Amino acid sequence: MNGNSKAYYEHLNRVGSSWLTDVAYHGKLYGRDGIQIMDKSFCDQIASFMDKYGVGKSEHGILMDAIGKKKAFLHRLYEHNLIYDFPLNNPENMIDFMVHEFSDIFTKNGLPIIPGELLKDAPSWINQITHNPNPCNNWNFINGFDLLAGTVSIYTASKKLRSALMNEISVESLGDVAKSFGIGMFELAIAISHANPLLLIGGLIELTAGLSGLFNDADIIYMEKQQHGLSLEFALECNSIEVALDALSIERSLDSLSLESSIDKLSKMSFE
Repeated sequence: MNGNSKAYYEHLNRVGSSWLTDVAYHGKLYGRDGIQIMDKSFCDQIASFMDKYGVGKSEHGILMDAIGKKKAFLHRLYEHNLIYDFPLNNPENMIDFMVHEFSDIFTKNGLPIIPGELLKDAPSWINQITHNPNPCNNWNFINGFDLLAGTVSIYTASKKLRSALMNEISVESLGDVAKSFGIGMFELAIAISHANPLLLIGGLIELTAGLSGLFNDADIIYMEKQQHGLSLEFALECNSIEVALDALSIERSLDSLSLESSIDKLSKMSFE
């Protein structure tokens, strides 16, 4: 796979993940003839599947929901954080906890990033963006589709930023500018509309990589790629003073005049 194909593949990953997040929230998918072929979002379909087969409906899972509902209208702020609420002291509940978390992460709200206990004394503006019941306006909750889109975005954008900082890519043509900044703005727009903090970070990294690429010289990058793999090696031993003195030493001269040396030379000449 060459560089252009790899970049195109990474671009499709980002766009596909962002599209998947959009379908997961809004659930509108149309065929070629304009007929809507999906009237429920992926999250709704997965939630129906979980409810049908009782996934995450263990006694411990029901207790998690019950405790959370007593503390806040967004009950998953409590007892649902993957790290803060993990039952280390009750290993018998670990499997039920993980299954319940898995059943919740693919819902529209998903799981909380910051547990409710740490938000009690937070400023009012933080509470406004972390306690909003609308999943598209709550920056503290992330579902599986948000996680997928954000992870792909951060990974690909980080690789591009690394290449830009190491002077391996440049942004000079109009196409490069449109691709770099267009993708970044596209990801930012989706991140803001769906309150996805991971995708927001990925979009910012993408824009930063584009800005870094503006300061790189395409000619220098081209010459470095052409010279990649070439190296120069110097045989310093052949030019060292020690080797020269050894060749002129008395011992070396006597060895060359010895009987054994003469016989060796004659034998080599006879074979030739």
